[in-house]
Amino acid sequence: MYSGKLKRRLEVTSMSFCMILMVVLLLALPRHKDLQRTKTIDEDETSERQNDRIKEAVSSSSGVNDANVFPPVILPMSRRNGPFFVNTTVVPSSRSNLEMTHLIRTNYPWKVVLPPSSSFQTIVTKSGRHLLDTTLKQAQLHHCDVAASNGGPFAVDGWNTGPTVISGMLQRTTNSSLYDTTLVGFGTTIHQEWLLGNYRQLQAQYGSNVSIDNFCTGFGWLVYRGTVVANNTINPTGDYRAPRTAIGLDRHGNVLLVVADGCEKCIHPMGPTLEELATMMVDHGAMFAVNMDGGGSSTLVYGRTPRVINRPTCVDLPFPSCQRRVATVHCIFHPKTPFL
Repeated sequence: MYSGKLKRRLEVTSMSFCMILMVVLLLALPRHKDLQRTKTIDEDETSERQNDRIKEAVSSSSGVNDANVFPPVILPMSRRNGPFFVNTTVVPSSRSNLEMTHLIRTNYPWKVVLPPSSSFQTIVTKSGRHLLDTTLKQAQLHHCDVAASNGGPFAVDGWNTGPTVISGMLQRTTNSSLYDTTLVGFGTTIHQEWLLGNYRQLQAQYGSNVSIDNFCTGFGWLVYRGTVVANNTINPTGDYRAPRTAIGLDRHGNVLLVVADGCEKCIHPMGPTLEELATMMVDHGAMFAVNMDGGGSSTLVYGRTPRVINRPTCVDLPFPSCQRRVATVHCIFHPKTPFL
């Protein structure tokens, strides 16, 4: 008899405990959702504040694309175990069919390449022709069997305007360019990470913690953390209409390679301004982007059998269409292709 009463008491106690537990859980669930929502809102507010600071920096910066305003970044690459993909997009212009913009998005590997005679210290001719070659020829030679475009700016003697690194070694880089604080580049580390920013600042900020494997210097930032930072009133060539070349990354670590056609010396110049180019890249998912060497040098090569798919020009006019010799090339290649 006693054991039966004890058993019923235990059952009542157990039921009471379960009811209390259910009430606690019901009260806790809405609170948990509130916490999650608050966290998301805080993150959005943080992102908005960050974008506001970036915009303020753009409006208050002085000089030609001062890289000091935006610190360098190191980012993880997209998944390299596959599947690999390459997407091409053609963005038409409402002004002219000579202003087509080609955008390639891919997770295939990237490197910067040079004409073979400039891979090592060689005797340079006065014209610098030994240091230059067309984008198509360099793509064919180096097996850039996914895509390729012209790279960074260069001097008439064929040397690069800014630091260029291939396999961890500086190539055709003057000592003075190592101290430039206005030029921004795009590259990789030996640990297979993306890096973007000013070469000198990268070394100052990360020191021995970063080992640059490949690096191609362009001009300035177009997009920084998803915000358009190209300012046509600051960059003296920013408000010109001209062919353009740019490279960047989306939020997943995929490469965005962009070449826009245009005409600099036409009566009515054609092509995007820097701000228009940056806006277009943001519209297509760019989180970071760097302005590369544009003008008549802008050339895009595509396919396993490389072919030119845009309209490069020799004399900054729409006709004839022909390739200029350039110093560096952005090379996107299949990982199983032997790289030369």
